[in-house]
Amino acid sequence: METVAYVAVVIALWVLAGLAAVVVLLARQGYRHWGWYLMGAVLGPLFIPIAAERADGTSRCWSAGRGAPGTRTRTG
Repeated sequence: METVAYVAVVIALWVLAGLAAVVVLLARQGYRHWGWYLMGAVLGPLFIPIAAERADGTSRCWSAGRGAPGTRTRTG
């Protein structure tokens, strides 16, 4: 029974680490879709750098800017 308890604790800590990353880094900035919580629970502590990158305040999206028609300009 000791092994089962140990495995349960490790799994619980794994899931909680990922969910904590979602709550602390993403949910406070508007990323509240259930998919983020699912990814955090599955990836656990591996999700922390992903969440930190998504929570970064700089914009990295591409949008139509003031260029020639049909071209894309990076804004942000």
